[in-house]
Amino acid sequence: MTNKKTIGNPTIPLSMLQRAHDTINGARQEDYGDKLQNFSQTAMIWQGLLAHKLQPHATITADDVALLMIGLKMSRLAKTPMHKDSILDIAGYAGCMDILQEERVNNKELLGATVDYAAPL
Repeated sequence: MTNKKTIGNPTIPLSMLQRAHDTINGARQEDYGDKLQNFSQTAMIWQGLLAHKLQPHATITADDVALLMIGLKMSRLAKTPMHKDSILDIAGYAGCMDILQEERVNNKELLGATVDYAAPL
């Protein structure tokens, strides 16, 4: 993916948010599929891995996955604040969170045995 877009004659740099949008709706969408599906599956894996540490009836949601991934990137930025890729990833995960919430509102069907722990009953 290029960091520049041609609009008319001049080539202008893409904003960080535009790059994040292009990433999560382009290559990452093709690689990993729908956000709610992917993040819910990740939440199910994390639920199993952390089950011994969770309170009874506590669940990890797709939204938690997005927030925790943002936290991971923030932690990395604390060490290397000029690392542009981590800034891009934070914008991307925020965009993913917005999309997965939209997919939930639109009753996106999840494949297989995937569970969206934040979905209304």
